[in-house]
Amino acid sequence: MSANAYYYGIKELTVPDGTSAREIEKRIDDYIDSIEYHAERLTGALNSGKMPEFIETLEKVLEMLRAIYAKWLEIDVGVVLRSAKNNDWDGCSKKIGALVSNLLSLSIDIQTAQFESTNGPVNTISSAKMVASGNVVRDKTAEPKKVLSVDDRPEILTTVSAALSEHYKVLGAPSGHVALQITNQHKIDLFILDIDMPGMNGFELCQRIRALPDHKTTPIIFLTATSGRDRILQSMRLGVRDFIVKPAYNETLLAKTDKFLV
Repeated sequence: MSANAYYYGIKELTVPDGTSAREIEKRIDDYIDSIEYHAERLTGALNSGKMPEFIETLEKVLEMLRAIYAKWLEIDVGVVLRSAKNNDWDGCSKKIGALVSNLLSLSIDIQTAQFESTNGPVNTISSAKMVASGNVVRDKTAEPKKVLSVDDRPEILTTVSAALSEHYKVLGAPSGHVALQITNQHKIDLFILDIDMPGMNGFELCQRIRALPDHKTTPIIFLTATSGRDRILQSMRLGVRDFIVKPAYNETLLAKTDKFLV
């Protein structure tokens, strides 16, 4: 690889000159295959008060990030690790949600880039590439575009609405069936779908939306708590355009929506 090359164009992964392509591919695969396990272990150890296990897992994650040259996440993990070694429970608790979200998001970004390399672009936007909402130029005279948020949990619908309602008309649906009814009544410009819902899940709803003549290419974003290969690949094959890893933070929801609608 050339000096400071970006792995598949991912600016979070700056690979130095002389790195074996085969070796970096192996390290990347190891990261994708194991980061979900380590993320769950981090959360479990912190919640159960097992600080030695928490520190051990952070050190393993830091080692994995260094192996794939993910320098921006190395810094974040290092900050939490220092808090843990100083017995700062509160500091770790405040940072762990965002950290786990970013660790899983990196895995999804990589998998998306790999998919794009053989199947064409799906236009995702990674956490490190997001433009701050304050830097977005908005047409305040235009009619607000409509976003349909679909989740069986009212608190998630409330979160999405709170994040987007200043700039978009946000509609909420507690199920896939209600979402399709709303889609028939309104011109929806973007969908934000939960995957795991009772009855019609996110995958089936995505298929139903894509079957509608007016929504062959309408952006669909999946809310996900996992970065597993099978789910991400299935999602992209169905036409999902981007992902937001739970917990969904306001700035992430707005930046990902702006990517497609501004």
